[in-house]
Amino acid sequence: MKDLIERLEESAIRVDTSAWDRSHSGKPKKFGLWMFSIGKNPIDRDHDVRGDYVFTSNVGLKYSEAVKLAKAEAKKRKKDNIWVMA
Repeated sequence: MKDLIERLEESAIRVDTSAWDRSHSGKPKKFGLWMFSIGKNPIDRDHDVRGDYVFTSNVGLKYSEAVKLAKAEAKKRKKDNIWVMA
């Protein structure tokens, strides 16, 4: 039951890829070094990155693996929004 609750909490964390989509003309995928802004919206009116916390994955992770790690970090910090940085 505890495992189910943890999975539900993790699935409630929203991952926004709009900045990545605009910058790269498509959804994030494949392998790489991934950066996520965790917390409030990272783009202010001057388009500066100002998230509560920036999480950087290890080099060579698949996007899906990096998202899992970013969600775990967001959960630890009690945040429910993640933005994939371009």
